Amino acid sequence: MANLAMQRNPAESYRRVAMDAAIFGSDARGLTRLCFDEFTQALSRASFAHRNDKSEMRGTSLVRALAALSGLRAGLDRGNSLAQAFDTVFSAADRTLRASLVTFDMHSVQNIHNDFLELRDVLTGAGEGSV
Repeated sequence: MANLAMQRNPAESYRRVAMDAAIFGSDARGLTRLCFDEFTQALSRASFAHRNDKSEMRGTSLVRALAALSGLRAGLDRGNSLAQAFDTVFSAADRTLRASLVTFDMHSVQNIHNDFLELRDVLTGAGEGSV
């Protein structure tokens, strides 16, 4: 099914190839940044789609954001003292985005977008290791 979608959308094919290349060439910090970038870009696309009455694009973008959020969650270092706090933040974002699949909440999505941009910059811009 995914191959059929990529055959119909060359831009999606190029995005997928670029994503695969970035994944294989990244360390833990790079993968974390990649997940944050994918997450925030997907939320930007969902907001754009909502403003332009493109419900299919909005839904696809929210699902992509949820997948990136799952990647962030899977990458948590459970031995880190902040892991539980981040898991709580990720869970709240997950619940809000799942609710937005049914009834889109532009204000909440934009707040999550902005919060995760700040988290990305803090977590991937300084220090060693992962959270």
